[in-house]
Amino acid sequence: MSLQRKRIIFYSLFSLMLAVISVCSLAYYQLRNLGEIKTHAIKKLEELTRREVKIGDAEMDIVRGLSILLKDVSLKSRIAKEPELEASSVWVVVKLLPLLNKRVEVKKIIVQGVSLNVVRDAEGRLSVGNVKKWITQPSESGLFKVLRVSLMNQLMVEDGTIHFQDYLNRPPDDPLPLNLRHIHFSVRKSLLNSPFQFNVKGEIPGDGTPTGFQVSGAFDNFSKDQGITGISINGKVRVDELNVSSFQPYLKKVLAKAPLDSMLSLKSSFSGNLGGALKTEGILKYSTDSNKGHAILRDARVPHRGGLEYKIALDQDSLHIEELKSESGPFKFRAKASLANFLSKDPSISLDLVSDSFQVNKSMDYLPLKFFPEEYHALVQSRFKNGSIKINALKFDGTLEQLQELAQEKNRGLISSEFEMKHVDWQAPLPALQNVSGTFSISKGKTNLHIAKAKYENQPITNVHGTIADIMTRPSVDLNLENEVDIRQFHGTLKKVFKGHPLFDSIAVYDEFEGTANVRLDVKGPLDDFDKLAISGKIGLQDVSLNDEEFEPRLENLNGNIIYTHTPEADKRKDASWIPALRYDNLSGNFHK
Repeated sequence: MSLQRKRIIFYSLFSLMLAVISVCSLAYYQLRNLGEIKTHAIKKLEELTRREVKIGDAEMDIVRGLSILLKDVSLKSRIAKEPELEASSVWVVVKLLPLLNKRVEVKKIIVQGVSLNVVRDAEGRLSVGNVKKWITQPSESGLFKVLRVSLMNQLMVEDGTIHFQDYLNRPPDDPLPLNLRHIHFSVRKSLLNSPFQFNVKGEIPGDGTPTGFQVSGAFDNFSKDQGITGISINGKVRVDELNVSSFQPYLKKVLAKAPLDSMLSLKSSFSGNLGGALKTEGILKYSTDSNKGHAILRDARVPHRGGLEYKIALDQDSLHIEELKSESGPFKFRAKASLANFLSKDPSISLDLVSDSFQVNKSMDYLPLKFFPEEYHALVQSRFKNGSIKINALKFDGTLEQLQELAQEKNRGLISSEFEMKHVDWQAPLPALQNVSGTFSISKGKTNLHIAKAKYENQPITNVHGTIADIMTRPSVDLNLENEVDIRQFHGTLKKVFKGHPLFDSIAVYDEFEGTANVRLDVKGPLDDFDKLAISGKIGLQDVSLNDEEFEPRLENLNGNIIYTHTPEADKRKDASWIPALRYDNLSGNFHK
């Protein structure tokens, strides 16, 4: 290489180096007044957060690019005793060229060693702000204003922690703690028109291995004047095996009986608009240390089997559970629900549920049924026991308070349902039927039923049709049936039914029955007052033989009808001295020779 060429290269590099040094020196000169910058930073942060801001030292730094290093930064509410947020170091990396024109433009913000303290008081208010306003009026929320500035300037958080203290429904000296640690958060933008990429990850400490979680995704570009609402966003959420013991107080209905070694894991995706409509769907799985091969939600019959898939939409103050289903394991169900004004104390609720068969005696152990109050389960189990019920359709329309007080008579009409019973025993004040199998529909407190099979005092019964009003408290029935029966067994049943009744003696004089009979029965009225019941029954004898105490020869080939009538007291004629309970119609037979 010639000496002249070497000189050209040397002077070029020297000139370039000199230019860089000059630019950096000029930039440094523009940033020399750190006290003024520190004051300006405090003012801006206080405007954004409405918190008292303190900054320790401020100095120039070039380790992470030309930047201002702020040390010992803290934010504190005016009424709080301790800072809500503390950071050991904050690097504000600035753009070089605007600085030459005496303008400070932020390129990146890096926060290290941040600690956020969040408290929920006994009234349910969060120390960091109004959650309802975040959702319903995001453009007016201070949180979203801070978030907008942070995202536009490509915020990074390194090794952060969140400490949550919950005093809601807790003793004043024993709040429920929850901690997140090793939090790393970053927002990056690779190309000019490409979307921002964000990533949040961290750990939830527990008794054993900490649980890892991650939220990642992208959101569209926005300008300084655009604000944060209307910006499309999409991403994914992943939570590794999380010990449920830390969250049991928040999920009492779902996890109340879960073992201490129970784990939950989550994979979910979300999309929508910041400050607008959002949708999420995913799979929630359950496992225990003893059976990690089946990471699925618990069910009442198979402790390690189940699973939840969900689709949820959020639009301002309306929450729509578009689908909640479990299709693994022996118990399957599908549900959907809507909550209007769900952040209020008494939101409106609409619920639809379909399920496989569940055991009546263990209804509280099944996930979708846990959301009904214990008092309602107790009421149902006081009327029905044993056997199983399959829900073909169940609908509830009302408010949260009405759902919580569903056991009260005034709220029961808010539920309508269609279901199947199998081998269920009925209890007072309902008729004492056993092994009831059939179909039922309930609407506005009235039950339409078809009992395919049942037993009463061990007497088989089939094909019962009719209605029951107010089935849970004071049942009033309108039922009819027509069965062919074995007359010997039916006679034994009648003796049990009418024991202590004036008709008992008329029935007991006969015995040794043989043959069959066609029985028709119609019952109408309240079950808790026999005098108000209207009963008509007809026993059609078909070649029946029997012994009668008043006749020594045996009666054979007995045909005809025995008609029983019970007239309610209110319907009896005042001038009637006697109304027959039994009538015989076209009876014929012969004595054994």
